[in-house]
Amino acid sequence: MRPASSRFLSFFAPAVEKEVRRPERIARQDPVVLGGRPQTPIFEREAQAYGASPPGGVLEVPNGLVNGQGTVYDRWGRRIPWNARSLPRGVPDMTRSWDPRTTIYARNEGAELASLLHPGQRGYFHWLFDALPRYALLEHSGLMPSRVLVDQGLGFQRETWAALQAPVEVMALGDRPRVSARRLLVPSAVSTSGVMPPWVCGWLRSRLGGAHRGGGRRLYVSRARAAAGRVANEDGLRPVLAQWGIELVFAEELSFSAQVALFSEAELVVGPHGAGLSNLVFAPVGCRVVELFAPAYINVCYWTLACQVGLRYAYLLGADVDACASHQRPDMHVEPAALASGLQKFFDSAGE
Repeated sequence: MRPASSRFLSFFAPAVEKEVRRPERIARQDPVVLGGRPQTPIFEREAQAYGASPPGGVLEVPNGLVNGQGTVYDRWGRRIPWNARSLPRGVPDMTRSWDPRTTIYARNEGAELASLLHPGQRGYFHWLFDALPRYALLEHSGLMPSRVLVDQGLGFQRETWAALQAPVEVMALGDRPRVSARRLLVPSAVSTSGVMPPWVCGWLRSRLGGAHRGGGRRLYVSRARAAAGRVANEDGLRPVLAQWGIELVFAEELSFSAQVALFSEAELVVGPHGAGLSNLVFAPVGCRVVELFAPAYINVCYWTLACQVGLRYAYLLGADVDACASHQRPDMHVEPAALASGLQKFFDSAGE
């Protein structure tokens, strides 16, 4: 047992950060614009705003606490703004503040624990690019504990975690989602959300990806069964898809391993913006991507992803079908003739 004086000093010890990843440049190539419109300004703005990833590290918090969304507190219930890097630019950083309820209701888990919890962990995209890669920071840090706190409530979470074959015990949140430990290890957010560094993509491809055989499959990733962001006239696109040998895919109905296998054989992926396109990280180098957007909701994260893994990216703007509430993306209408001519342009473009 350590002397009483040592235990007393450790109780008041400050949090210490160990850096394990240096910032990486986020390289991008201009997208191919289909449909005869000029490039929308958001692509250039994104490239200017997010040119590099933040450094990656692990924070050691003596007598630290964490809640179910990954927010970290010190022993006194003061919030530590450690995960703010994963928030989009413009969202205020979390500030240090005192919340006595945090310490009162925390479940003590003993000597040592690492937290991989993240606010977006129940979403497929955020699980893959914001939550899961934080385990890689633990691997590189040399601080790997025997137990980790990681969300396992959904099937894809359990399947991907099992595929990692991580030699650690998984702790469940249970019914008291505030947890404390004498030594709490918290990997940093690996990026600003939606701007994935090359090392994250490489780690996912090597640890979870398929053989990248490039089997020539052509995929249309449908959102017809989603609540929003659908192509309202998707049935009208089917003749064009059939002409190009493109098969219809509902990613949410497939296991994680089936999605990896499917995308690892793709030479072309077409689809409206949505979580199913996260699987582009497993596509072969040179695979073509055509993303469909409603003008009222354009999110360029998959352009960034495609550039990091060597894919050829193009996008096509449809037309908004309904008004876009602040919390919801609109459905869209895509002209079949515009998709057909766009695909032809993409395959006929110079240098292909």
